[in-house]
Amino acid sequence: FHYLLMLLWILFMRSNFCGSIDGVRRPVSELVYNAVMAFVLVFDIVNIKEGPTRLKNLLYYSLITTEHGVLMYFWYRMTSSNMRVWTRPPTSHGVTVPGTT
Repeated sequence: FHYLLMLLWILFMRSNFCGSIDGVRRPVSELVYNAVMAFVLVFDIVNIKEGPTRLKNLLYYSLITTEHGVLMYFWYRMTSSNMRVWTRPPTSHGVTVPGTT
């Protein structure tokens, strides 16, 4: 899902990284470049096109934060309570003993 969003975002920017000096576009090369850059954007943000980046960075990090929050919510709901030892409140000694609540 994230890869498709990044690919659509790059296609929407309409970069011309693989074009020639005289302005001839190379659509196949550009599509391969966009596919690779979308994979890179899964892990980190890269400035693909010149221009202001504040809004792009805000959008990217908001999307990442939302995705991580949703994934953590579903993980928390789907795992058994025995697997969530780190979420239990500490004991009086400050050590959580597995198997106790």
